[in-house]
Amino acid sequence: MSANVPAQRCDRIEPGRAELPSISVAVPRPKAPITALTGLFLVALLGGWLIAAPFVLGDQARGALWTTATRTDVATGAAIAGIAILGLFGYLAAAITWLARYGR
Repeated sequence: MSANVPAQRCDRIEPGRAELPSISVAVPRPKAPITALTGLFLVALLGGWLIAAPFVLGDQARGALWTTATRTDVATGAAIAGIAILGLFGYLAAAITWLARYGR
């Protein structure tokens, strides 16, 4: 063989995976946004009240066609309650994602 050929072997032995030092990164647990969750829950209750108010307060006669005010209250209440419930589901999805990623 020629003297210019580099050596194919190395005298250095690399450590195995078990011998490597482990580095653990502590992920801080986020605080629960109690104020935001309470607000979303109260807004959902407000939407529910807007839906029920014409019937509970007697503004809408039983069995009669809905008045314009009743339709407006029910539509507005449904929109408000729906947005609040979507916000609560969004928080639930974020919490589940966080637990799946960092939970023990």
